[in-house]
Amino acid sequence: MSLDIVKVPGTVTHIEQPVNAEGTAGVNHHDLIRRGYEWISFQLVNGRDLNPIDIHKYGSPYPSCGAWGVTYDASDFFDFGRRLGAVAVRQSADHVICDLEECAKFTRDKRGMKPVITGLRASGWLGPVHLSTYGAPSNPKTAANPGGNDFGMDIESFLETGGGIHAQAYVNNYDHYAPEICRDYWTYVGCPADRLCMTIEVSKAEAGTQNEWALSGADWLPYLEAAGVFRNFNIFMTQFCFKADWDALDQFSRPRTPPPPDEEVIMEQIGSQHGITAFIDWLQQQPGVPTEHQPNYDPKKPGTWPWPERLERTLSILRKDHDEQSS
Repeated sequence: MSLDIVKVPGTVTHIEQPVNAEGTAGVNHHDLIRRGYEWISFQLVNGRDLNPIDIHKYGSPYPSCGAWGVTYDASDFFDFGRRLGAVAVRQSADHVICDLEECAKFTRDKRGMKPVITGLRASGWLGPVHLSTYGAPSNPKTAANPGGNDFGMDIESFLETGGGIHAQAYVNNYDHYAPEICRDYWTYVGCPADRLCMTIEVSKAEAGTQNEWALSGADWLPYLEAAGVFRNFNIFMTQFCFKADWDALDQFSRPRTPPPPDEEVIMEQIGSQHGITAFIDWLQQQPGVPTEHQPNYDPKKPGTWPWPERLERTLSILRKDHDEQSS
């Protein structure tokens, strides 16, 4: 449970094997891990039904293999928490995500989603609990629009467990679900920026549906960049991802390579073996090199010295400074 799934890429699925299904030839779970995807979450609860998925059958290679569930009824919150907690504990899940959408609206004032957490704890789940939910309302409340619309969701019940908010930033469904808008809304209504994760959907347009169009991995890049997303995202329904989609998203999923550290320069001390005195003695013996002091000579004013003596002074100062820095 040590991996913080808010801060690193992952995948969310409702089927047992979401990779190498449709269009993903050449990409497997180990490849996704190399691309930076550090967790996978399987749907084990759908309303009052349990999905018979073994989360470790395909998910075991990931650093974090977890469970998610959904309920549609606020009156079911406690029992839903118990169902999800029980299967998560039974399967030794590393994380838990609760998908609560319409039923989560207007729960903030009375901490209305706390029963979900209570149910999970009653079943023995003691780790963080994450909330997956809508992207943003239309005309959302933000710092620039404080009078805008607000879902009024009780996110505090999840944040206080150490979980985060996974905003379903499906701009392929609604314009106001764009990641940048989701960021502005959720951070304004109380989600710290470092506890916010974007869920995106690389999918096909389906005939007969409204407000939905296909967005490839490459199509998502400007949306993620505009929201300042880097690694804090996950992908739903990856069975529709082609290898080209994963390739395009690499720039947001792979960790940045840190610059090489500056090489340490070790300077040896010059010490008494500097050779300055011997050089000046030799120099002063050369024809035309001034050695005599002029009438204006003043030992305290280097400007009155013959230039070889000034040179000796300069070299001695440089040697002293070097040795002090290298000590």
